[in-house]
Amino acid sequence: MDEQKLTKHERRALRDTEQENRNRKERRNKLAKKIFLWTGGVILVGSTFYGIVQWANVSEKERPGQAFSIQGREHIAVGTDHPTYNSNPPTSGWHYEEPAAWGIYTRELSDEQLIHNLEHGG
Repeated sequence: MDEQKLTKHERRALRDTEQENRNRKERRNKLAKKIFLWTGGVILVGSTFYGIVQWANVSEKERPGQAFSIQGREHIAVGTDHPTYNSNPPTSGWHYEEPAAWGIYTRELSDEQLIHNLEHGG
């Protein structure tokens, strides 16, 4: 439209209409941005929750190998009799108070001594 042929009142109405269109576009963009951020936030929170639930369920699923009940971590004197271990090699149970020194051995160490090393992360 040629603004030279419009009256002052018409030019003012045209400017107002253009300004309203710009405002409407700006509001629409703000709304789209808000929807995008909220949607992303909901997806992020939902994914995090789903991941935590899946991670928690991993411990309940059957894993490879065989599970043995824990037989405790009671210290005994060297040479003391105790009940039979429930696994071979034993992974818990009665053991000597002193762990074996860390290193490589040319002889086999007793289960009672090695279990104490397992207790300390060996």
